[in-house]
Amino acid sequence: MKSAYELAMERLEVEQGASKKMTNKQKAAIAEVESRMKARLAELDILFAQKTATPADPQVQMSLQDEKTREIARAKDRAEEEKNAIRAE
Repeated sequence: MKSAYELAMERLEVEQGASKKMTNKQKAAIAEVESRMKARLAELDILFAQKTATPADPQVQMSLQDEKTREIARAKDRAEEEKNAIRAE
């Protein structure tokens, strides 16, 4: 008797087709993309920490936080696009 996980994986395979295995080169490229993304996120943390270190108007602080959130989302989206392109190779 198959587990629920095995049945779900079979259904997924039927719906999306069999998943192909990644090569070591692809795995290394994805690891590089993740490393660059983590570095970018650290850079953004430092940048926005410097900007928000000085006391400012609460609305300015909120706009800086919104900008930081958008930049983080943009960096993560860019990294996912790069990883998807690597997987598609």
